[in-house]
Amino acid sequence: ALAFCSYGGFWLGLASLFINSFGFLNDYATDPSVENKALGIFFLAWAIFTAAMFIASLRTNLALVALFFFLTITFILLTVCKFLQNDLNLQRAAGACGILTASIAWYAAFASLLKRGENSYFSLPVYNLSPQPTVIIADKPSSNIYSQKM
Repeated sequence: ALAFCSYGGFWLGLASLFINSFGFLNDYATDPSVENKALGIFFLAWAIFTAAMFIASLRTNLALVALFFFLTITFILLTVCKFLQNDLNLQRAAGACGILTASIAWYAAFASLLKRGENSYFSLPVYNLSPQPTVIIADKPSSNIYSQKM
């Protein structure tokens, strides 16, 4: 919930930068390079946050790991694009990576809604990456103790 509510804040913050009556980017109207640097810093902050979310998701499932990995790459490309004054090739790469990220996000959302046995007759695989619990089984109290994966 923390991650996805935060990205809602990202979109609110990004939109508020471009609303003229708020006047955030009016100070940069005379020099577009300064505006690009300001947006680059904004995207850099989100790239760092997303990289932290990627690290935190490493033991959840492959869908979330892929989502945060490609979102991190998208923010890095946007950051570098803005610092290089809107390099067209980087903009295209960031856009393509963003579309891939959105596709993964839709898949992860549908997979979380379609859990077998809860509210659907089928499920989409997300490839669980969390460690499986180990159970100690003993047939006698003093010997033949071994571990078994569940």
